[in-house]
Amino acid sequence: MKKVATHVHTAPLSGCAHVPAAEIPALYKAKGYDAVVITNHFMKYVFEEYYGIAGDRGRVEHFLDGYRSAKQAGEALGIRVWLGAECNPERYNRPGHTYPVREFLLYGTDEAFFLEQPRLWELSQEELFALCERKGVLMLQSHPFRLPTEPGDPAFMHGIEAINRNPRHSSRNELAEKWAEENGFITVAGDDFHEYGDEGRAATLMPDDCETYSDFVAALRERRTETVAR
Repeated sequence: MKKVATHVHTAPLSGCAHVPAAEIPALYKAKGYDAVVITNHFMKYVFEEYYGIAGDRGRVEHFLDGYRSAKQAGEALGIRVWLGAECNPERYNRPGHTYPVREFLLYGTDEAFFLEQPRLWELSQEELFALCERKGVLMLQSHPFRLPTEPGDPAFMHGIEAINRNPRHSSRNELAEKWAEENGFITVAGDDFHEYGDEGRAATLMPDDCETYSDFVAALRERRTETVAR
């Protein structure tokens, strides 16, 4: 099966990331991955505090820069680079806390998805899920049991990140895996990559006949993927 990195942040697009987007494909190719999904933060706080760019179009174009840079580098190396996001509906942030309490990984997005809906953070979980359903996008809650994250409504998500292997956080994956089984969720495993050395700690495996992003999303929907961690 083919290895996919499903949770990857790039500098400077995610303020907490420290590796330039153009360097990421080589890091994952060296670890034997076949594809990388760039999932930079799409949230009001990050746009305001880190991007400092006025206007919806300008913010989205800046958000897309990391993906475009990684994709160009990936094409030169023969590794697929796909566009996703880690989206935080603003209404779930607790007063006095900048850390988002519900974040959702989006798979199957393209550039038009973000350009057409430049303020995704204004949507509720239910509204974001309805949008994803209309657009054929999968919506999975990332690290749902990492404090102070709170599990969202299972009726309005396709699944969860059951395994998050970021070494600087306790994601309590055992609780996530149990919750996934109880709800029949689609699951992914990801590195939650931010720094050198984060790569290669987890992967989502897709069948060998998958070639495109659409193939991968279809395999997730059809439960033909596997999650692995070292």
